[in-house]
Amino acid sequence: MGARSVQSGLPVLGEIPWGTHICQFYERPEDLLETLVPYFKAGLDGNEACVWVTDHDLSVGDAAEALRAALPDLDAHLTSGQIEIVHSYDWYGTSKQFDVDAVLAGWIAKKESAVLQGFQGARFSGTAFWLQKPHDFPTFSQYEERLDQAIKDQPIIVLCSYALRRAQAMEVLDVVSNHQFAIARRGGQWEIVEAAALKAAKEDLRRVNEMLELKVLERTAEVERLLMSERIAREAAESEAARSALLFAQAQEAIRLRDEFLSIASHELNTPIHSLQLAVHAASSGAAPFGPDEMARALKLVARQSKRLAGLVDALLDASRIATGRLTLHLESVNLVDVVKDMVEQLGHELARAQCKLAVRVPDRPVLGRWDRLRLEQVVANLLSNAAKFGQGKPVLIAVEKAANTARLVVEDHGIGIPPEHLSQIFERFERAVSSREYGGLGLGLYIVRAIVEAMGGAVRAESTVGAGATFVVELPCGQPEKT
Repeated sequence: MGARSVQSGLPVLGEIPWGTHICQFYERPEDLLETLVPYFKAGLDGNEACVWVTDHDLSVGDAAEALRAALPDLDAHLTSGQIEIVHSYDWYGTSKQFDVDAVLAGWIAKKESAVLQGFQGARFSGTAFWLQKPHDFPTFSQYEERLDQAIKDQPIIVLCSYALRRAQAMEVLDVVSNHQFAIARRGGQWEIVEAAALKAAKEDLRRVNEMLELKVLERTAEVERLLMSERIAREAAESEAARSALLFAQAQEAIRLRDEFLSIASHELNTPIHSLQLAVHAASSGAAPFGPDEMARALKLVARQSKRLAGLVDALLDASRIATGRLTLHLESVNLVDVVKDMVEQLGHELARAQCKLAVRVPDRPVLGRWDRLRLEQVVANLLSNAAKFGQGKPVLIAVEKAANTARLVVEDHGIGIPPEHLSQIFERFERAVSSREYGGLGLGLYIVRAIVEAMGGAVRAESTVGAGATFVVELPCGQPEKT
């Protein structure tokens, strides 16, 4: 059928593969028009046959009028039969007449007819909550599950619309589980709120959220006990009152950091998972021949996104170990020069993608110390990745030096630099000097670097000029660190 992907018409989704089954939750008829008009316009522009099934929230006439405003030649498409706009009763029948097999066969027949007429595929949209509930919903939920299976490997995309005011909580969960994507308006913007492939990641985030909630509740309870004691006894000194206020402020800050972190972590974890889902779907859909070159590119994407996902999980685990004092070291004799050379070779492709020309300056002699090699590799990797991210397109220098009994590692970039007011906090957990929307990441890389370096008895510092880049200097004792 040519292309394996088509434009959805919705900015929140962008390009999607054939066989995609989407649902949207809406509150007002205007929400329907905001998604369905560009959705069907993209289908008509892409030479697809379209069927728009409406219900009493949006009449056939109102739907046609809205689409005509975006597509002045709509009447020509209606006359040619490229698009049909029909009421749900005319397509599904009434609730007592609803026949799952007949409706599924109708969708597939429309697709077959579209292909015979020379269209690229078929694009459908329907509603569900005209059914009588709760009696009919299990039947319709089974229909949605069968529809999801029926359109796989087919040049079909389907967008199902559900009115939130007529949906119950368990029905929403059933709806989401039977679709590959679910979108809803949140804060004035359409967002992907769930995807079947993201359930495991969401469950992990839920458990993290529960742990953070418990910590916040414990801290808030401590504050409340202190305040109650002060009110009852009226003996607390001014310093105790200040301590209580500080604890309360810390609790509020913990809540803010939790919400911000969960939002960032959810986005960062979802991004590689979504890419993996699309790559696997493209490779396995069979909608068109998938040659060795395409398979190699898909496997390379899967490997890169899997590595990214593993890195995010490892960063979260390291942050947990550091916070609970469980970061352990396995000390051995290590040559810092060898570590730098190995990591430069491993990260060469990442620096190349960032178009950063790398200069390596190391002494001819070994620079030896009693360190944890794997953790030292982690320090070098984090600093080089940081330089590639914030110094994109600019040269990067990594150098090893030795002075007396101290080994020095220097990583210098010529990127955006760090504002002076942020230099003192960039090594803190979840702290960053730039917007997470623009540069991504969990805000843990430099925090982990500092913890590892200090555990090996060393220190790390940053120097920067805004607009001229940043220099990170790690100093490590060449002898045995006190902390292991």
